[in-house]
Amino acid sequence: MAYKAEKNFGVHDPDLLKRKDKELFELNKTSFSLLYEWGTGAGFSLLHDIGALPVKNYTTNVFPEHERMNGKYMRTHFKIRSRPCHKCKLAHVKEVTGR
Repeated sequence: MAYKAEKNFGVHDPDLLKRKDKELFELNKTSFSLLYEWGTGAGFSLLHDIGALPVKNYTTNVFPEHERMNGKYMRTHFKIRSRPCHKCKLAHVKEVTGR
């Protein structure tokens, strides 16, 4: 069952909201540059290297092919297309296809 709002609500200070939105966007691009560049898959090999990558329903943490599944490999070997959430500037949702 979908919820449908009956009334819109106002924003007290729209200009402040826009300014803060831009600040948060820039902060994400700089402070989380690895994630911004390679996506959430950027941490895939890092998790493997520290022994925290859950493999085979958590029965092991060994995955020798991890480098072929991380964000950097995926974005340099496959065609990636953004599928952003509604009005999301980060466009973090990706669709991956072969080259």
